[in-house]
Amino acid sequence: MLLIFFSVNLIKLAKCLSLSLAEAEVRFFVAGTSNTNVRLRSRRANNNGLCSFCGHDEDVVHLFLACPRAQSFWSLLPVNSSSVSTIEHLWSITLPSPALPNQKLHSTIITCLLWNVWKCRNAKVFNNVNDSNGDIFRRCGGDLLLWANRANSAPARLCLDNWSSFLRAM
Repeated sequence: MLLIFFSVNLIKLAKCLSLSLAEAEVRFFVAGTSNTNVRLRSRRANNNGLCSFCGHDEDVVHLFLACPRAQSFWSLLPVNSSSVSTIEHLWSITLPSPALPNQKLHSTIITCLLWNVWKCRNAKVFNNVNDSNGDIFRRCGGDLLLWANRANSAPARLCLDNWSSFLRAM
């Protein structure tokens, strides 16, 4: 049986995330447990289901790919998020330099980017703070420095350090 939750194939996404060096709770969050406004509304929470950035229904695909706020973020990498139809497809896109020598590091970068888009959303929802793309990229860089300590090889740590520097410079 194929599990689909708000346009997210959980089995496929779990396989992508299993490679990531991100902390377990981050991988768990990205795997579809995020309480988007549409999900909260479906659970009868006191919520209108709308995106805090643009007013459209906020499901997982909207939040991470379709929202103009998310598209602004992805365009700086440059990734055309409007051409990415599902979250799982992010694991097959080509990212700009620095080079990513394997799928585990690619998965770690994608997970980090998604995690920080979520933190940007939460800053808006809970504190009415509009993070800049630079703020998001700096947080990504900080997370990657932390997650580099989970890498089991010096080349992997160096790759994540290079990505950290790359993102913090954006």
